Parts: sequence; C-alpha cells; structure tokens
Amino acid sequence: EHTDRERREAQIRTEQLQNEIERLKNELTHKKEMIYEKDKLIQDAQYKSREIIFERQSVEDRISNEYKRLNELVDKNRLLEEELERMRRSQILENITVRRTDVINLDAGIVDSSNRIEELRSKINEFERRFSSEKASKESLQVQIKILEEENADLRDIMSQMRKRAQDDRRTDRDRNDEIQQLIARAESNARQYMSNFNIATTSPTSTLVRIIPISSPTKIS
Repeated sequence: EHTDRERREAQIRTEQLQNEIERLKNELTHKKEMIYEKDKLIQDAQYKSREIIFERQSVEDRISNEYKRLNELVDKNRLLEEELERMRRSQILENITVRRTDVINLDAGIVDSSNRIEELRSKINEFERRFSSEKASKESLQVQIKILEEENADLRDIMSQMRKRAQDDRRTDRDRNDEIQQLIARAESNARQYMSNFNIATTSPTSTLVRIIPISSPTKIS
C-alpha cells in the first residue's frame, strides 16, 4: 500500500510537471510569436520611415523647382511690364506727332480738300489697323494671364498636398506656405497690372480717332 501510494504521488507529480512543461512551451511559443510580430512592426516602421524620408525629399525638390519657376515668372513679368510701358509711350508720342502734323496742316490752309479727306481717311484706317493689332496683343496677354492663373492653381494644389503629407513639420511648412502665397499674390497683382497698363495703352488710338473724325467732316472743311 505504501508503494502504491508513492507510485500514485509520483505519477501525479509527473503529470503536474508535464502540464507545467506544456504551459511553459505554450508561453514560449506565444512569446516567440510576439517577438516575431514586434520585429515585423519594426521592419514596417523602418520601411515607412524610409518612404517618408524619400517623399519629403521629393517634396523639397519640387518646392525648389517651383521657386525657380516662380523666379522665372517674375523675370518674365518684369520684361512684359517694360515692353508694355515702352509700347504705351511710343503710342502716346506717335499720337502727339500726328496731332501736331494735323494742326500745322490746318494752320497752313490746305486748299485741296479732296486730298485732305483721303489723307484723313488713310490715317483713320491706320488707326483702325493699329487698334486691331493692339486688340490681338491684348488677347495674347489674356492667354498668358490665364496660364499664370493655372500655374497659381497648381501652386495651391502643391501647398494643399504639403499640408497633408508634412504634419510633423507644420511650422516649417507654414513659413514656406506664407512665402509661396506672397509670390502668388505678386504674380496675380502683376497679371492685373498687365490688363490695367494694356487698357491705358489701347485707349489712346481710340480717343485720337474720335478727335480726328470731326476734322474730316465736309461741313468743317467747307
């Protein structure tokens, strides 16, 4: 009986040890799985970190390219403004010269009224031709302004993407966004200045035409 009792106790201890071994095996397997999952998460995080660094570099390169593009547009703006100013002054000087010529001819008392009428008609036709040319130039400038507006829209899209993708660098992005907004405002202001300057330049031929028409009237000459 004593031997049987010891045998049963030994068997119970053996079963307990086997259960403990099985529990330890399960726990070890679970820890291995956790370690594997953590390693996988670390690898994913490292991969995403590399992607973020690459994407950030790409955004910075694109911003640099956009800065260069904006500088080119500013230079182009300046050249167009200078050309518009030159055209406007040239047109004003030409109108003044024509008016002086008309006054001198009238003071001298031109006898041949038919030739005078034909001359004035020729000048009117010339002014109309110039007006058409200026109108075509205005349409060309409107196309350029539309291109500038589309480029400004592209810049706004770029800034929107930058706000979404670079939340960790909000302060830096905000500074860059302010700078880009200033450049966009400058480009839009230049575009409006184009139209304003062009309207001033195209006003002179029309006003001169209106002043010359009464001179060619048969009633005035007679």
